[in-house]
Amino acid sequence: MDQLYLLGSTKRRTVNLLLRKPRTAKELASILSIQTSAARKHLEALREFGIGSYEYVRLGVGRPKKVFALTEKGRTLFPMRYAELLNMLLGNMINRSRGEVNQAIAQIAEAVGKEMNPTGKTDREQLANLSAALNEFGFVTSIEEDDRSYSIISRSCPLYQTASKYQPLICHGLHDGIIRSALPREDVKLKECMVLGQSLCRHVIVKRGRQDDALVVRSERS
Repeated sequence: MDQLYLLGSTKRRTVNLLLRKPRTAKELASILSIQTSAARKHLEALREFGIGSYEYVRLGVGRPKKVFALTEKGRTLFPMRYAELLNMLLGNMINRSRGEVNQAIAQIAEAVGKEMNPTGKTDREQLANLSAALNEFGFVTSIEEDDRSYSIISRSCPLYQTASKYQPLICHGLHDGIIRSALPREDVKLKECMVLGQSLCRHVIVKRGRQDDALVVRSERS
């Protein structure tokens, strides 16, 4: 659903006007044919939503005026065809050199994971901090746990459209790579994936003690 639609007609018009240039409440009131006090209420509501902000600017003689503008969050409310552009870029790069693209994605994943640096005295604390860091990228992540393993559950993917076309590159090369680099752990396994039809993405990490148990069992069987 269009997020702008949820704001109501007057706030939608206000956001569209601010997209073109910053304005005072009086200027907006004149364009919208409403009282200046009403315009201020709409602008303050946008500020509370994190969509708008203001600063005092001197416009000629007299006291500085409160001028409102959109924040970066406000600008993201407008349709952006970033996925289409990213797909074109990746496709062009892959056609030239798939190996170089894989290497570049791995380097990006490693850098992002290290920057997250999810500290914690226990694995649970570390995973909770990682979950918070992943949420900032838009993965809507939570942690689940059973006797044998931890699961990193992602219910949203900020690169879903691109992952739909380049699943190994994005889901394994980038998403898996970020988690491996952040923890750091090599035993990160993608068990469920939204791009492959599941309702969420599930990365499973076997608990450290359980890893040793699994190695013993395999050794005895062999």
